[in-house]
Amino acid sequence: MKRRGNHRAPKKPVASSSREDVLRAALLASASGSSFEDVKFFVFSRRNREGLVDKPMPVLANSTLLRKASSHFDYLFTQGYAESGIVDIDAPYPSTRPDKTTDYDYECDSDLEDEEEWSEPDIVLEDASDTAVGSSPNPEPSKDGDDSDSKGDSGDGDAAAPTTNLTRPGRQGRVVFLDGIAHKTWRAFVIFTYLGPEELTFAPLRSEGKSRSPVPGLNKTPACSPKSIYRLAERYDIPSLKELAADEIKKRLSPHNILEEIFSTFPSLYPDVQDIELEYLQAHLHEPVVQDRLPVWIESLAKGELPTGSERVISNLLKRGNSANNSKRCPGGCSTGYYISHCNACGRNF
Repeated sequence: MKRRGNHRAPKKPVASSSREDVLRAALLASASGSSFEDVKFFVFSRRNREGLVDKPMPVLANSTLLRKASSHFDYLFTQGYAESGIVDIDAPYPSTRPDKTTDYDYECDSDLEDEEEWSEPDIVLEDASDTAVGSSPNPEPSKDGDDSDSKGDSGDGDAAAPTTNLTRPGRQGRVVFLDGIAHKTWRAFVIFTYLGPEELTFAPLRSEGKSRSPVPGLNKTPACSPKSIYRLAERYDIPSLKELAADEIKKRLSPHNILEEIFSTFPSLYPDVQDIELEYLQAHLHEPVVQDRLPVWIESLAKGELPTGSERVISNLLKRGNSANNSKRCPGGCSTGYYISHCNACGRNF
């Protein structure tokens, strides 16, 4: 996203209006001829066999609903960035732009499809902006029922003028090329801006060992990684979405995957997530599966095989352990942790 020399005053903020009101206004405007979808994002969707991230795919969106979700888009669309220019959003992915990248800053993004498992969506939008990269955005002219074929100077053999030069005018809007976010994540986010958190569907963490659902049709919400959504919410400063994703990550922790999760790259980048996982690990240290496997992870840490920041996990465990040694269990039998003189679980003082 590059700045341009031109500066324009930002649009009037939409923060004071509810999402429902913004959606209603956009739909009413579309009924009067305005295009509901006025911005198109090209987003990478796949990691190929060589490890490059490729397959940029389009996601259409409504810029007003995006601005409602995050004030970041107020400036992106109005303050002289390249993306603030009005262009033909029906145009295909430009051939002058790279269709793959080595500079994807989230190596473990599970919302990127691997090349072996990647497949085209089951249903493709008829709209030209959703055609595959490199294909023509304009449909073939109709051969029957075109009024331009039936109206002309009767009696003249040249009256039926050729229609090959008639092309549908492209829709005007903005085009944004996104880096560092997967197509699946961005599509889920756009649906979130339209319909709210109830429409978000989260996929299992890879550490859970569960299979993911297949690519959905257009009437279904794509299941996306809560980690990828958390990154997006952090990037665009959307606290409610960030909290929702953090809660989902917490719900998916178990004694069987907590060590794999807490010693991965993701929590080392996001301290709030690491704190959530530290709290869970502390509360489940007594579990046999954790006790059996923890020495293996500590050995990997000593060998320098774990991500930077993993040492913070061990130091915090030791600190919390020392605090626990000076504490005692709740006499009521609560087993959620150690307490000094008050149980946060049942409220008992002792």
